[in-house]
Amino acid sequence: TVFSKLLGLITLLLGVALSFVTWFSTRLFIDDNTFLIHNLTTDAAERSAKLVRAEFEHAIEKMRFVGRFVTTSSPNSDARKLFLQDFFAREKQLMGLIVFETMSNTSHDIALSPALASSYPDPAPLLSLVRELSGFDLEQVKAGDVQMSVYELPDGTLSLLLGIPFARNEQSKSILVGVL
Repeated sequence: TVFSKLLGLITLLLGVALSFVTWFSTRLFIDDNTFLIHNLTTDAAERSAKLVRAEFEHAIEKMRFVGRFVTTSSPNSDARKLFLQDFFAREKQLMGLIVFETMSNTSHDIALSPALASSYPDPAPLLSLVRELSGFDLEQVKAGDVQMSVYELPDGTLSLLLGIPFARNEQSKSILVGVL
């Protein structure tokens, strides 16, 4: 009887020890995998954020470059037409650029890609859309904030509207609204 009690106690202790080791190793395995998944997700999100940031910086740089050219060139000059034709043929990302004067809130210059110009032969509806688009506030851009909003082109394509502050000189401040 003492032997059976001792054998039962040793068996119970061995079973409890095995259960604890199994539970503890499973817990460590789950925590290790959770940590690994968290790190992989964080790394992927960081890489994606850097890529998106670089894409936006590149788009803004192009918008400012075209904005400078458009605002300093004559609207009907052949050089401007050739430049914009060549630019929009090479750059599929930027589909249009609208320059708004901050004082009068009127559009100063408009440069549209052939694809966008075919959707908007008269740019008035596009200008109205920019002024009235929900979540896109020209007043915020005037205050120095960048604004973004998604909208649908007449052909059903989703596009991004990006508004950035743009100063041509100290007396004349403008807003660039890019259609990406």
